Amino acid sequence: MAIENDKPLFTYYLNVLNYSRMPSHIEKYLTCPSLRRLSKRSYFSGMDYASNSVIDISEHITMYDTSLSGALLASVITHRKKEAIAALFRNIGTHTQIFSDAVSKLNIPSDKPVSAKKILEDDPFIVKYLLDDGLTIDELINLSHSTLISGPNLSIDTLESIIIPGMVMTKDIYKDDIIDLIESISVYINDSKEEELGFDNYAAADKVMSISSSISDFYNSEYYTYMVEFLSDIIKKALDEGIFTNDDLLIADESFTLRDIERSGSKDLQNLLYQFKNMKKEDIKVSGSNNHSTKRLCPLVNGYRLH
Repeated sequence: MAIENDKPLFTYYLNVLNYSRMPSHIEKYLTCPSLRRLSKRSYFSGMDYASNSVIDISEHITMYDTSLSGALLASVITHRKKEAIAALFRNIGTHTQIFSDAVSKLNIPSDKPVSAKKILEDDPFIVKYLLDDGLTIDELINLSHSTLISGPNLSIDTLESIIIPGMVMTKDIYKDDIIDLIESISVYINDSKEEELGFDNYAAADKVMSISSSISDFYNSEYYTYMVEFLSDIIKKALDEGIFTNDDLLIADESFTLRDIERSGSKDLQNLLYQFKNMKKEDIKVSGSNNHSTKRLCPLVNGYRLH
């Protein structure tokens, strides 16, 4: 699998995670249809298509990309096959619809509910590969939900949700930070006797906590909320006009969907999409209030909870 050259920071991140020496137990899964489906889903739920004046996301990262990087991150930190595979498939039951944050605001009922287990069971390659690796589908799903992989404190998924937006959205993480951050992380046993990621020094923990707070502020900003709701309105109008159907939201490619809207012949939709991609931040009226509450990250440092 070749790395796309239009993602310089993400490519650097993959290289730090030993992409060129990717374990075979990760590589063999990369062409599985259940996983490839995530290449049609933006990690930022379509906000990377929004106006750079409002939301400046510098690289287009997909859910497939972060599935791969999470697996490599788990491999580098834990050196375990099963945990790496679980990290690879941790997103398999999420982002089942395109533009997930915007679509979720429409509360669209689906005639075809999708679960992670069904997605995996319908993939002709998965069962065989998992059998070779000593895993069942249920074991894979359970492990992907473990404290180490997707837990509420510092897990592989949490760490990815800080590194990737920190690199390309809030711009708080630079190349040297990536190496220092990863080298500072180990697996510890928390108070609940479960495995959890943690830091070996307070400086790394403080930096990650600060970046996590910055990212949370970004996602909860009035500007981000405005753009998600604007995209939601576009999708609703496109559905009402029959450009695509509710079920298409489960299988469509986000970039192709936007192209279909541009070519739809609907002047109203074309104008809305143009605004979404080109509006100026200063033209958005915001109240300036900041009433959201943020759950503060409290990681382990040398095995002890930082409060």
